[in-house]
Amino acid sequence: MSRILALLLAGFLALPCEAAIFSDNFDSYALGAPTGPSFGPWTVTNGTVDVIGDPGFYDLLPGNGRYLDLDGSTNSEGAITTTVIVTPGLYDISFDLAGSQRGTFELVQVTVSDGVTPLILLFGRASGDQFSTEHISYLSATNSLTVEIANYSYLGLAGDNVGALLDNVAINAAVPEPAALTVWALGLAACGYGARRKLIAA
Repeated sequence: MSRILALLLAGFLALPCEAAIFSDNFDSYALGAPTGPSFGPWTVTNGTVDVIGDPGFYDLLPGNGRYLDLDGSTNSEGAITTTVIVTPGLYDISFDLAGSQRGTFELVQVTVSDGVTPLILLFGRASGDQFSTEHISYLSATNSLTVEIANYSYLGLAGDNVGALLDNVAINAAVPEPAALTVWALGLAACGYGARRKLIAA
């Protein structure tokens, strides 16, 4: 019986789909450094960040609209934070990261927290790396989810107005697809039938 339940759980977890909670591609913001500590849903919690890209404002990776340089124009490595209201459950946090395109290796620190248990991860990018997507899975126990993305000092090198590039930040709730729910329902019914037969046989 426990083996059946384990297989059902594996099937359930292998068939997730996602419900969008939050997304931002930075295309709606004015080019340059944000004029205040907050822009859109973001708060700049350290240093500065710069909105760069299309049309022709330090557009280091053309074809990607606008995106953030995480080491902004004040030569102080930037960090941005946003908080969204959620329900307890499993979430996928995704974002696109690229290298600085200007000769420096960069580390980006991403912190995800529900106010109880923070998860801190580092992501590295060589200078010429193009945008690629990273994913973080996080199980929230509360109704609040905070994401902080920060350019991170590497070997003491920081504050040079050259940072990693960030785009397409999204938070999605991982929810089971209908097919997975059907498998679960059938499996639980089978477990119940097996348990009933054992009781009758006893």
